[in-house]
Amino acid sequence: MDVRIYIVGAGAIGRALAVFLKLENKNVTLIRGSIDNLLPYKESISVVLGNGAELKAEIEISTLSNLKSLDGLIVLTSKSVGNKDLAAALKNKVNMSPVIILQNGLGVERSFIENGFSEVYRCVLFLTSQLLTESKVVFKSIAISPVGVVKGDLKLLNSAIEQLHTINFPF
Repeated sequence: MDVRIYIVGAGAIGRALAVFLKLENKNVTLIRGSIDNLLPYKESISVVLGNGAELKAEIEISTLSNLKSLDGLIVLTSKSVGNKDLAAALKNKVNMSPVIILQNGLGVERSFIENGFSEVYRCVLFLTSQLLTESKVVFKSIAISPVGVVKGDLKLLNSAIEQLHTINFPF
């Protein structure tokens, strides 16, 4: 059964992942990580693949202030410099939902562990992506991006990966 997938971070990686998931009929919401108090809206986002093909989907976009709880799968694609504040903002909204961190850097998971998140997983991204415009992204996957357990268990991780994996953004 598909779960709601919340992607926190509306940059190049978050936008591309949202489009790929939506095209596979996943229930996805893109959350603006650095902006708050915006009314929810839909945006048509295009992703240009390395082979020149262009994919497009209508994506639901919101902010954390609009959401009382995030029950589903939480995927972080925002800049890691804001993780301390983000972990505090998500702490009372996430409940038992798994958090998958798609960020570079050492110790980016620390704030989530310190705030008592029960399931935290970490991904190493083997891809590249860049915003061409606000609604257009260029994207190229290099290899399958592995995800490991920081806190949680392998069975729950595998279930989350089944929800996230797409042909264009493989985990």
